[in-house]
Formats: sequence, C-alpha cells, structure tokens
Amino acid sequence: MGASGTSGRRDLPVGGVKLAADSSSDGFACCVVRVRSRGTVLSVGVVLSSLRRQKGWTQEELAEESGVSVRTIRNLESGRVSNPRQASVELLFLALEADFGRHAIPAVAQYGGEGGEWFGVKPPINAFVGRSGEMTHLVGTVMKHRITVLAGPGGVGKTRLALEVAQMLQSRLVGDVFVLELGKLPAEERQPIPGMQPTLGLVDEMTGGKLLEGLANPAAGHESPGRQTLVVLDNAEHVPHTAATLAEYLVQEHPQVRVLITSRRTVPAPSAQVHDVTALDPREALELMLGRVRSKCPHLNLSQDLEAVRDLCHRLEGMPRAIEFAAEKLRAIPVGRLLTDMFTPQVLASSPPGALPHQRSLSSSVHWSVGLLEDRNRDMLKVLARMPHSFTIEDAEVALPRGEFTSSEIYDRLGDLVESSLVHVRHGRQYTYQVMSQVRAFVL
Repeated sequence: MGASGTSGRRDLPVGGVKLAADSSSDGFACCVVRVRSRGTVLSVGVVLSSLRRQKGWTQEELAEESGVSVRTIRNLESGRVSNPRQASVELLFLALEADFGRHAIPAVAQYGGEGGEWFGVKPPINAFVGRSGEMTHLVGTVMKHRITVLAGPGGVGKTRLALEVAQMLQSRLVGDVFVLELGKLPAEERQPIPGMQPTLGLVDEMTGGKLLEGLANPAAGHESPGRQTLVVLDNAEHVPHTAATLAEYLVQEHPQVRVLITSRRTVPAPSAQVHDVTALDPREALELMLGRVRSKCPHLNLSQDLEAVRDLCHRLEGMPRAIEFAAEKLRAIPVGRLLTDMFTPQVLASSPPGALPHQRSLSSSVHWSVGLLEDRNRDMLKVLARMPHSFTIEDAEVALPRGEFTSSEIYDRLGDLVESSLVHVRHGRQYTYQVMSQVRAFVL
C-alpha cells in the first residue's frame, strides 16, 4: 500500500469467507484482498471465481456481461495469468458488482501509464442521478463493441450518460477522449456528406487536428500499447449516415478506437450495438427533482408537497431535461401551478450555457425531432397523437384514414417514428405503442 492517501476497508464475503478489501485514495489499482483471519493474499482469479459462483453465472455468462473473453476468464481463474490487464479486471468486477468501492478493485498492473487527455465538452459538475447499473452495463458494452449508439428521445439524458460513461472509461480503461458536437452541422437530408475527405475535414476542424494526427502518428499523441481512444459523436440524429460512415471508418482504420454515438434515432452503422436510453424510474426522477431544487433554490422546502412533486415527475414522464427545467421554474412558480399549466411546452424552458437552440425548451426539442421527419410521417404522427395512451398496430390501422396508408406503409412509417424516438414501443407478445405527452402537446 502507498504511504500517502487515505485507506479504507470494506468487508466482502467470498466463498463463505469474509474478506477485507483495503483501498487507497491514491488509485483504484491499490486494492489488496486478504482473508482476515489469516492475512493470506488471494489471487484475482480466486476472488473472481468465488464472486462468479455467488452470482450463479458460468464463465460464458460472465464473458457476455463483462465483454471480457471466456479465454481470459478461464486463464485468470486457473492461475495461468498472474498479472492481468487492469482493463480486463475492472470490467469483470464491474459486471459482478463487487462492493470494493468506486476506486478499489484487486491489485493488478496499472493500465496504460499516464492518464490521457480530454478534448471537447466535459460532464457537468452537478450530481449525476441514477443509472448506476446502466453505466456499469455500458462500460462493458463500449469495451466489447467498437461502436455503441445511445438512442432515445430528446431530453432523456443521452449526452450526460455518454459523458459520464466516457469519464469512467478514461479514468479506468482508455486514454484520450474526443467529444465531437455534431448538433451544429446542417442536416444531411438522408444523404451523407459525399466522400470521406469532407467528413475528415470537419473532424480536423472540431478537434484542431489532434484526433486524426494522434491516430496517424501515435508518438504525437498519448498512445501506448493496448491503450484505447474513445470518440464520442454527440447529437447525430440529423446526420445519421455521416455519423455512421465516420464511425465505421475510424474503427476500421484504427484498431485502438472505440466510438460512442448519441442520437434521437438509430444510426445505420452495421457493426453498431444500440442501447436504448429510457426515462428515469419514479425514485430516480424524484431524487433528481429534489436535488436540482436544492441547488437552484436552497431555501425552498418541498417536504409538505412531496406527493405533488411525485405527480409532477410522473407527468413529466421521468424525462431528466423536463425535470431540470421544472426545478428551475419552481424558483418562481409553485408546484401546484406547474401541475395545472405544465402541458404547455413553452412553460418549461431554460438557457444553459452551450446548449443548442433545440435543447433550450421542451417545445423546441420536439420541434427539432418532428422537423426531421418526412411529411407522410408527420401526418401519421398527428393521427397517432390522438390515440389512447397505449395502442396497437391494429388500433393504428383503424384510426388512420381509410385508403390513405397501405398496410406495408403503416409498418414502415410506424417503424421510422419508433426509430426517431417519437413513438415509444413496449415489446411483448403483442407490441404496444405510445406517444409521449410532450409530443402530443406539440403536434395537436
């Protein structure tokens, strides 16, 4: 253990034996696990095997959850590998949800040397609420798949989640992180920018030449053997083909690159793994609302109005951006009044520094998404917005004007509305669909 830093101890039962995990604030690679009664140092493989068996997982299931190969897991558990990569061990213990604390896992060799650099917007410094299990899953997904797409409706928290995941990956697994804001690019109108050179020119402009230069000449950047570079392509819904083409180019030409894309619609990259970002659950939504109110208006006491606040979060459908807008409004407008008038999208708006124009109000957010649709899709959306809260394809066929849409066209256009995150689908033996309240309020 290092002489400096504050050490702590967490008990963890492994195979019926209580272990103590000693960690140092000097870094997450400083954790030593011992059997307390004897002080015997256990290998990573022994701890890994015990935790996996407690979960009831096979080695194949752990590989699927963590993104680490079955071969690596077998070699660790059998003792064939005594000095594994920090990246692999981190992913395994994240998947197993071992309670060693955020910065403590069994000691292995440090990964990649010095920390990399971060280019572009960073995560906000205010508290990130909820999604801890989702973040753990996404860390494994990004390391397992070269291209990952976070898809979901506007305001659901895709950008914040991507930045938090990128920050976790950088501190533990990767080198440089490049965040490219695509929201200011003109819409491609369903056609990518012709050829790769104009696209690469845009990348050079957005990164000051550092991304492509560093990849082409690792000595000019911060690359070392085994080190990964993460590229975040943020707000790609209006340039999906361009984003897909760029992502595929980066991962094919540069083996050390992984790409994380955020978009309101899926991106047509053949090798991409899509992760649907959904709204916060009721507990997380309430926690976010109360936390943001405390920071915006510390003297406001909502303890007597918790049911009204829960109702407000429910009517906002657990959408983080809408909740944060509402928290700002509570500085001047009582919660009861917001419950009365909140379905007017113009009521909930804000102008955070650096926000794109379509991110400054619920109304502008929905307007941006609807504006990217073809006219026929907009026509269908208007009909669907008048339907009950939950409906089936058969319900839609009855509601749509007779003869205006063929059955195959209904399937295609409904599918496109789902892919655009304007219609939400619940999967089951029978699929059901719903249009979010803020979309209804805008299109009707």
